[in-house]
Amino acid sequence: MTIQSPKPVFISTCSGIGGFDKGAKLAGFRCIYQSDIDRAVEAVFNQNYESRSKYGFSDHRTTTGLFEVAAIEDLSFSSISNSVNIATGAGLSKGDVDLYISGSPCPDGSAANPNHKNFTYRNRLMLDQYRLAYEGEIKVGVFENVLGFLNKDMGHFRAELATSLSRIMKEYYIKSAILNAKDYSSRQDRDRFITMIVRKDLGVQPSFPEPEPFDSANYMHNLFPSVSHYFSKGGGMITTYRKHFRTMTASGSVHFFESGIKRPITLNERLVLSHLEGYDLDAKLSDGTPVSVQQCIRMLGNMVQIPFAHKLLQYVREKILGLM
Repeated sequence: MTIQSPKPVFISTCSGIGGFDKGAKLAGFRCIYQSDIDRAVEAVFNQNYESRSKYGFSDHRTTTGLFEVAAIEDLSFSSISNSVNIATGAGLSKGDVDLYISGSPCPDGSAANPNHKNFTYRNRLMLDQYRLAYEGEIKVGVFENVLGFLNKDMGHFRAELATSLSRIMKEYYIKSAILNAKDYSSRQDRDRFITMIVRKDLGVQPSFPEPEPFDSANYMHNLFPSVSHYFSKGGGMITTYRKHFRTMTASGSVHFFESGIKRPITLNERLVLSHLEGYDLDAKLSDGTPVSVQQCIRMLGNMVQIPFAHKLLQYVREKILGLM
């Protein structure tokens, strides 16, 4: 039996804490499969799963679908379909998936890493995203990466990627753009390199939503009225007045200045800046070990911003897939 859904369905790899996935849920998609190699991600996913969530099924913080701990290079569309079939009794056929979202690990191209490298294990995971889309004849794929991918010293890898995409370009339109999360109702000033692929038989070219006016509620001085400035490694001292928070990283090296006193940013404040107020991070690994604060900081620092994902994927649903 093939999976049936009143909503368009999506799968996700390199899911992390699920910013992309939560945005897809807000955009009206149904999650049927998520995967990541990180056991801490699995623990937080299970902690907020629909059967135990304190928010309610419709809340974007509630996780749904099947989660599998798996490295993307070990996955195939067939293996994903088999996993879904075992969990739900309904498989996936080629062409069933409306949307595939993924943000492969980016340390080798990140601005936080001065030693950019071309042909690394993590960079090559980008190729697996396109492979899975092609194998599954997925209708639309949206992939996120850091701007460092465009740096001059990453040119050799971009050339290899272009060569590898020659096959998929026979079946898919491909377009990329630099988009900033703050232009789509997010609380972080976070530029990202976004690539969209659209199956050619849909008859629609890839495109992206236009930036929106800023919502002043997302400025830091409105989120944290008693905080006048903050300090981040590489960014120096920054005022909070009429400013979005600069890109949160996975390192945790951020301090707030409150009433003239310097203090580390709290985990709850990181949740606020990530549109995840109240999110339950009190999770345990399968061996009973609690997920550490540093693991939570890393997951939040790597996540796609939820409002940005929501606006982008709602655009995909309405303008690319033609679903209202």
